[in-house]
Amino acid sequence: MNAIRSLVTKVLPKSYGYRALFDADVDPRAIRTKRKWSQSTPYIAVVVVSFWSMTGYNTESDRPSIKNPLGNPKYPGETSANGANWVDYLTYNYNDSVVMTANFAVGGALIVEDLVAPGIPHVYGSMQHQVTDFFLPTHVNDSSYAWEADSSIFLMWIGINDIHDNDESTYQFFPKMMSVYSELAEQLFDVGARNFVFMNVPPLELMPIAGDTPEDYENYAVQTSAWNKNLTEMARTFTSAHDDVTTFVFDAHTLFTDIIDHPGNWPQSSGLKETVDYCLALSFGNKVKDKSCVFTINQYLWMNPLHPTTVAHNVTAAVLAEALRVAGSGDEVD
Repeated sequence: MNAIRSLVTKVLPKSYGYRALFDADVDPRAIRTKRKWSQSTPYIAVVVVSFWSMTGYNTESDRPSIKNPLGNPKYPGETSANGANWVDYLTYNYNDSVVMTANFAVGGALIVEDLVAPGIPHVYGSMQHQVTDFFLPTHVNDSSYAWEADSSIFLMWIGINDIHDNDESTYQFFPKMMSVYSELAEQLFDVGARNFVFMNVPPLELMPIAGDTPEDYENYAVQTSAWNKNLTEMARTFTSAHDDVTTFVFDAHTLFTDIIDHPGNWPQSSGLKETVDYCLALSFGNKVKDKSCVFTINQYLWMNPLHPTTVAHNVTAAVLAEALRVAGSGDEVD
């Protein structure tokens, strides 16, 4: 596979040198893919699970289609941002072809509830549920959403709730969680999935949820690092077991660190005025401004302690889409 040395100028300056999508020819942390990912027209994005990805998709309602790419509900759906999230932007804005997205994400989701307690009681929709109860019974061999292996990509983004909902010893469970994660990827592989993007977690220690104490910072930094290391190892092991998969790890950790430190590097986030704190009066995403807040909602990176505004989602989708486009086209960007 051609090396991905950086992203194209319209997303990121060449001089910045950020690699959003690991490839084994470029980065030793990457996964060695054994087949090329190639975009087709149209192609389908199947979003399995995430902590910031929900749009309220109902498997018993309309399927994604060319005329209605998200299926249901009406765009942008029921998100945890103050508007569109990265799934919305990836589906509607940043693509070279039609993207039809079945988004099974549920707010508050964990990989599996058996290992750690969910922060939102009685949440039904862990990664395990999303694969085994939502996707497999309803969207395999489904003539109304006839996805194919070569033209579909499975994006999986999980981990913040698994870290945040528990204590400083949670990292001890990460290998077990990754075992479940890998098994779910195997189940997707068994029904035809061949293109995977595993997205690592952003820096919780730099988010408002971390608080102000050195102890909280250290705890979140240690757990985030451990999670991302375990994820990369899981992805590498999964890939080595299959000759016919394309597997990427998307580095959301570096991306969000860079947005926090350098919001002006992206046109989508160049209007941010506050990247560390949030304003309580705007924390539910239903107001644009409030007299108690210094800035309007889209001048903040964070809507509340645990969720970013639509601005961060916009950047994430743009960077991810461009990285996939480069990987799929065979372009080599200097």
